[in-house]
Amino acid sequence: MTNRSKLIMSLNKKINRLLQEAETWRTRAERVTPYLTGMPSGGHGENPRELAICRMVDCETEAKYLIEQLCKLKRETE
Repeated sequence: MTNRSKLIMSLNKKINRLLQEAETWRTRAERVTPYLTGMPSGGHGENPRELAICRMVDCETEAKYLIEQLCKLKRETE
């Protein structure tokens, strides 16, 4: 197996892992519901939905970049 083939396989694995992770974060973002008590809140920490959405977008952005690199690499091998 050539180094280029190994690189292609590695990129594929990373892309798949990132897309699975993005889906996990999407599920978490959709599942988060606010806990309403009627009592005032001081905004303790980060918003879980916002955090999940940010991480999902980060994963998708990195996956998109790797997909572009993979396509470029495959075009070079043809």
